[in-house]
Amino acid sequence: RAYVEKAGLAQLRLVLVPGGLHFRKNAELILHAWPAIQEADPDLRLVIINHSDPAYASRAANLGSRVHVLGFVPDDALRALYSAAQVVWFPSRYEGFGLPVLEAMACGTPVVTVRASSLPEIAGTAACLVAPDRPSAHVEAIRALLADDALRQELSARGRTRAALFTWTRAAAELKNHFDSLL
Repeated sequence: RAYVEKAGLAQLRLVLVPGGLHFRKNAELILHAWPAIQEADPDLRLVIINHSDPAYASRAANLGSRVHVLGFVPDDALRALYSAAQVVWFPSRYEGFGLPVLEAMACGTPVVTVRASSLPEIAGTAACLVAPDRPSAHVEAIRALLADDALRQELSARGRTRAALFTWTRAAAELKNHFDSLL
């Protein structure tokens, strides 16, 4: 929590983008949709963490003081940011696994992500899934979550339950079963 306070983000409404700004993380969509999301809630902040492509980071900086490009953060700060956010936005075009979605759900933070690559499998019914190429769908989903406390609480509970399914013990057992089936 000290990290959130030190970053000047305590007591603010946050939308967290945990993947940085890159082409594969759908930076164009984020930069295009953010002004429409912010328009409905001028006090809302966009917090982008992890490494970003310098060209996208520069464009984000031009969106104003309510956009915070923080770069890499340590694990304890990451957990604090997930917990402080009202919504985690992860519109990645393709992922091998989608760990940020799982991390956010484990922290009880509602997620807006896309129907692409592994993300629907990770999120299940515990996140808002939208098209990866429709900024208006992202704006609508995030605005709906920000406006509806009951929906946020429902996705928070579903997310925690979903995240609890992903354990190293379960993954190892499933992998062993696959290997055993090959013998």
